Order: sequence, then C-alpha cells, then structure tokens
Amino acid sequence: MKNAKLFLIIGPSGVGKGTALRNIKKKHPEWFFPVSYTTRDKRPAEQPGETYHFINKDEFEEKIQNNFFLEWQMVHGQDLYGTDKGSIQESLKNGIHAIREMDIQGVESILAKKTELPIKTIFIATDSWETLLSRINRRSKLSEQEIQRRHSSYIKEMEFLQKSDYLVYSDEGQINKLVTDIENIISKY
Repeated sequence: MKNAKLFLIIGPSGVGKGTALRNIKKKHPEWFFPVSYTTRDKRPAEQPGETYHFINKDEFEEKIQNNFFLEWQMVHGQDLYGTDKGSIQESLKNGIHAIREMDIQGVESILAKKTELPIKTIFIATDSWETLLSRINRRSKLSEQEIQRRHSSYIKEMEFLQKSDYLVYSDEGQINKLVTDIENIISKY
C-alpha cells in the first residue's frame, strides 16, 4: 500500500467502535492496530501488550519528555493514556495502514499539531441520542448523573462529525454492515 494512512475511528461511547475494531482486526492481520500506553491498573481480563502497555507514571512522563507519543492525555484526573508515534510512523513507512480507536480530544490534539502523518477520520454515529442511550443501558445501568455526563459528551462529540472525513452509521444488530462500511473506506487507499 503506497498510500498508507492512519485511520482514526471516533464516535460517542457505546456506538460500537470497539466491537467493530475487534472484528476488523481479526479479518485484517495485514493492518496495524497500535496498542496504547497507560498508567492505570491492569484489569483481570487484560493482557499486557494486547489491550494496553502498562507502565508507571515515571516511565510515562519520561516518554512524554522524549516526544514518544503522538498524543497523550490524563483521564479522570489521574490515569495517563498515550499513543506511540514511532510504531505508527514505521507502519506507514512500510506501506501498512494503521487503525486506531480514539476519543475526540485525542483526535483534536493530533490535528492541532499539524502532523505530517496522512490521517483520515471515520466517525461512527447512531441515528439518535435515545438509540445510543438504550445501547449503553443494556451494557450497564447508569445513574442519572452519569447519563447527563454522557449526554454532554455526546453533544460535544457530535459537533466533531462535521470535521470528520467519513461518516458511517452503527445500526442496531448490524455490526457486519458497520465492519464492511469501515473496511470499504480503508480499502480505498
């Protein structure tokens, strides 16, 4: 692939980004799926190097100083998360697409840097907030306060839709269609 790109998969929480990417990763071992670094504690089902690279805060801060990350951020005021710039650059140099799920703040951080990386954004949306809330509530019941927080985030995230290169819809029970829509976009390059 001469025109390898970094594809950033974005959209509101609960829209199906993770599920779609897990399916795409299984179908496309020829594409690169970078693993984030984090200072948060490993959860029982997580495998180091698969879900995240788990490092301590000092190691993370050293990587920040060495300009190791394409983007990084603090989440919930305590845990640091970052995306390795070098592995993505290497992938693209070798003609291999890199595909990464990312939140809007991460994408905005990368785009603000005016990086030389060839980036395409793919926004995944549902038809409404109500549809999204229904999906989220099936995963776990949320407090009214958490619903309000998620709704505020949803509004901000949907504002980014206009800045995205591509829009795909995540329809109920149609994960295969969502996966195919994303694959079709990536395969254009």
